[in-house]
Amino acid sequence: MSPPTPGKSPSALDWGDAAAVRAWAHDVYTQARDAIAAGEDATAPPAARELGRAAARRIIKEARAGLEGAFAFAGFEVEK
Repeated sequence: MSPPTPGKSPSALDWGDAAAVRAWAHDVYTQARDAIAAGEDATAPPAARELGRAAARRIIKEARAGLEGAFAFAGFEVEK
């Protein structure tokens, strides 16, 4: 893969670039952590919930889209 053009995002993850792979893994971790936290909140007893079901659902949908995008960027086939 050629170096990214300044101001333009690369079109695929360069697995040979350790810094890019670390950044990608951190993004995947963050998206997964957000989805898990929202799921835990949504399944907590109603009095213990902080987000509410609508907010939890929105966060989970955003995390799903982020994870699908991250895995597609890394070259994995993503089911829609």
